[in-house]
Amino acid sequence: NFFTIRDLLADWPGEVLRFNMLRSHYRQPIDFTLDGLRESWKTLERWYETTEPLVDPAPDADFLAALRDDLNTPAAIASLHQAEPLALAGGLGFLGFSNVQMKIAAKAKVDEVAIADAIAARKAARAAKNFAESDRIRDDLLAKGIVLKDGPSGTTWEVKK
Repeated sequence: NFFTIRDLLADWPGEVLRFNMLRSHYRQPIDFTLDGLRESWKTLERWYETTEPLVDPAPDADFLAALRDDLNTPAAIASLHQAEPLALAGGLGFLGFSNVQMKIAAKAKVDEVAIADAIAARKAARAAKNFAESDRIRDDLLAKGIVLKDGPSGTTWEVKK
């Protein structure tokens, strides 16, 4: 099968495509598969959750050494899998990954009004101590790939791919 970048961008954020490309050494052919793209999405998503609260991190020595070794991006990415959160955030920032693009792309494909309505209905159910209904609404959203996060300032949501 043959995919153009334009075709892939219709379904995947640019950050996922770029990360998937960086998993291959620049001297090797890039093999785009849907499984590879899903794995790239999940890896970035997990890393972003880990590093979101960190500010001004710096990449660690292993990451930089891999890049100095003939721009060995697969080894640099492998080092990020082992890195502590601060070094992970530094490596992601060094490569230009910020999570903004993934959040925008994920939210662009959902009905935000319907989600807001569901969250309001869930809040009303919780206020009425109807926890079965509250759980049902949460589970329905989760089945659609929407994860709710309850916090002191209310309920927020994000898309899981």
